Amino acid sequence: MDPRFIATSNDPWAVATSYLIAAFASYVAIDLARRVRDRDGRLVARWWAAGAFAMGTGVWSMHFMAMLGFEAGIVIGFAPGKTLLSWLAAVLAGSIALAVGARARLTRRALVLATGPIAAAILVMHYLGMAAAELVPGIAWDWPIVAASAGVALGTAAAALLIFFRLRDPRLAGRWTLQLGAALVMGLAIAAVHFTGMAAVRMPLGSVCISGDGLRGFGLQALTGTLTFVLLGAVLLTSIADARRRSEGRLRSSLQAADDRLQRLAFVDALTGLPNRALFYDRLEHAGAQHPGPSGASGGNASTPRVAVLFVDLDGFKPINEAYGRTAGDTLLRAAASRLQQCARAGDTVARIASDEFVLLLEDEDAAAAALQMADRVLQALQQPFSTIGPGVSLSCSVGIALHPDHGAVDVLVERAEAAMAAAKRSGGGRWAVFEGRMAGDVAEQVTLQQELRGALARGELSLHYQPKAHAASGAVNSVEALMRWQHPQRGWVSPAVFIPLAERFGLIGALGDWVIDEACAQIARWNADGRRCQVAINVSAQQLRQSELPARVAGAIQRHGIDPLQLVLEITETAMMENIAAQGALLGELAAIGVRLSIDDFGTGYSSLAYLRRLPVHQLKLDLSLVQDIDRDADARAVLHAVVQLAHALRLEVVAEGVETAEQARILRSQGCDLLQGWHIARPMPAAQLLPWLEQHERDRGVRAPAVGTQSTAAVTAQPA
Repeated sequence: MDPRFIATSNDPWAVATSYLIAAFASYVAIDLARRVRDRDGRLVARWWAAGAFAMGTGVWSMHFMAMLGFEAGIVIGFAPGKTLLSWLAAVLAGSIALAVGARARLTRRALVLATGPIAAAILVMHYLGMAAAELVPGIAWDWPIVAASAGVALGTAAAALLIFFRLRDPRLAGRWTLQLGAALVMGLAIAAVHFTGMAAVRMPLGSVCISGDGLRGFGLQALTGTLTFVLLGAVLLTSIADARRRSEGRLRSSLQAADDRLQRLAFVDALTGLPNRALFYDRLEHAGAQHPGPSGASGGNASTPRVAVLFVDLDGFKPINEAYGRTAGDTLLRAAASRLQQCARAGDTVARIASDEFVLLLEDEDAAAAALQMADRVLQALQQPFSTIGPGVSLSCSVGIALHPDHGAVDVLVERAEAAMAAAKRSGGGRWAVFEGRMAGDVAEQVTLQQELRGALARGELSLHYQPKAHAASGAVNSVEALMRWQHPQRGWVSPAVFIPLAERFGLIGALGDWVIDEACAQIARWNADGRRCQVAINVSAQQLRQSELPARVAGAIQRHGIDPLQLVLEITETAMMENIAAQGALLGELAAIGVRLSIDDFGTGYSSLAYLRRLPVHQLKLDLSLVQDIDRDADARAVLHAVVQLAHALRLEVVAEGVETAEQARILRSQGCDLLQGWHIARPMPAAQLLPWLEQHERDRGVRAPAVGTQSTAAVTAQPA
C-alpha cells in the first residue's frame, strides 16, 4: 500500500447486496427487451420508458449501494445533485439498450454504434457518482485502471445487447433457465465495471469530504436496496401479467381465426370461394320462411312465385378437364364461378354444390320472369370462350328452373331444378328448361334403374348379342360385333340407349366394360373349341381409356381364355380417342403391342381428321351412320363417302360401314370400296347360340366360306342399340 494514500475497503454485505441488485436488474431488463417489440406503438413507448427507468435505476442502485459501503476511515457523503445526474446517466444507458433491443435484427453496424453510447453512459454514471463524494484534495486516479474500466464497460454493453437479442424470442427452448444464467453473468459484468472503477481511486492522506453531511449511512443504503427490489419486482410482475394477458389475447385471436376458418370451410367452397351446398340450403330455408306461399300449399299457382332456383350444369366439362388436365379444369371452374357471380344481382346467391354443378337462388316479386332472364344471361356468359385454358376452348351449360310455390316447397326446389336441368341436357344441352311434373318421375326412374343395373351383372341379367359383318366383295362373314343386352325380370328388354348413358352417368360403365372384355374373350374361346374361328370387336368407353391398367386387363383376359390376340378388335369412338391425343396414343400403343386390332368407331361425328390417324396404331375405320344413311338418295353424301374411303385406304386402314339397311346402300358401299358391311340388311344382332347356325345357313346360301381370322370382327362395350 502506498503510504501517500488512505487505505480503502468495501463492506462485504454491501458488495453482495449490490451484486444481487445488478443480477435482478439484468433479469428484469432481459424480460423487458421482449416487451418493447410489441406491434402496438403506444405500448412500445410505455414499456420502453418503464424499462429504461427500471433498468437504469437497478444499475444505478447497485453502484450507489456499493458506494455507500465504501470505507476509507473518514466520513463520506454524496452531493444530491451529482448523485441525481449519475442516476439519469444510468437511465439513459438503459433507454439506449432497450431501443436497440427493439430493432428487428441486430446488425454488426448497430451493435458497434450502440455499444459506445451505452458504455459511455455507464462510465458517466460511475465517475459522476464518485464525483458526488466531494473530497479535498481531490481523488488521484490510476488512469490505466480507469482505461481498463472503460474496456469492461464496452464489453458489458456489447454482451447485454447480444443477450437481449438472443433471449427475446418467446419460443426459445429453456428460455427461463437461460435468462436466469444470463442475468447472473450480466450482474457480474455490471459489478465488474463498478469495482474496476473503484480500484482506480487514490485518496491522498489528510483528505476531507466536504459533502460529508450529504447522502450517506446504513439507513439510506437499506432504503435504496429495498425500494430498488420493490421497484424491479413490481415491473417484473407487471411484465409477466402483461405477457399472460397478451398470450391469452393471442390465444383468443387464434381461436377466433380458427373458428372463422372452420366456418369458412363449413360453408364456402374451397376452389371457387362461392357458398357451398350447406350454406346454399341454409339461405334457401331462410327464403322459404320469408316467402311461405299459400297456407298448406305444396304447389299450384295460388300466388306469384317469389323464390326461384336455377340448377346449372356445364356441358362438356369432363372432356376438357381430361384433355387439358385437372389444373386447367380447376381454372375453368373458377372462371365459370366468376361469370355466374357477374350474372347474379345483389342479393342473389350463387353456390357450387358438386364438381361442375352450380345453383342460383333468386328472390323477386316475379321470380318466374327473373329466373328466365337470369337463365338467358347464364347461357350467354358461359358460352364465351375460356381463353385462359387454351385458344378456342368453350363450352355450354344446361339450366333447370324450379319455382316456389308453383313447383313445391323450398326443400324440393333443388331436386326439381336438377330434374329440369337433366331434361334440358337430354334435349341437346345449351338451353334452359322449367320444371314440369313429369320430370320428377323421370329422375326417380333413373335412380331406381341405376340401382337395379348395379345388381344386373351378379344376377346374370346381362348378355352379349352378336351382329355379323360381311365382306363387301364376297359376302363372307368371319367377324361380328357384340352388343350388350339387359333382360330385366320385370321390365323385359331394356334398351342400350337407356342403360348405357345411365351407366356412364353413375360410374358403372367401367365395370360393365370389364365384363364385356372377359365375356367376349370367353365366347371366342368357345367358338374356337367348336371349330369356328371368328373375330369379335368390343367398343371401349372413354372412361376405360382413362385407366392405365386397361392394357393389362385386356392381356389378362386373352391369356386367361387362351385366344389369339388377332381375334379381338377394340372399337374406340372418335370423340373418346381425340380427348387427349398424347395420352391416348401411348395407351393405344400398349394395346397394339398386345396384338389386338384397333378400330375407330363412329368416324365422322367427332372433331378429328384423317391426318391424326397417321400417328395412331389403328387398323380399321368404322363409318358413322350419318355417312351411310343418305348415300342412296344424296349425291353430296356419296361424294363425302368416296373421299373418306379413299383417304382411309391411302392410310392402309380397313373401312367398315355400319347401319346398312337396304340392298341399294350395300351396292353403293361396295362400289365405293368399303371393305366390311354391317347392318340389318346383313343380319340383326343375335344370341351366341344362334350365330353358328346362322353362319352355316349364310354360307350355304351364298356358297362361300369365310377365311380363317386374319381380317375383321367386332364386340361393343357401349352396346349401341340395333
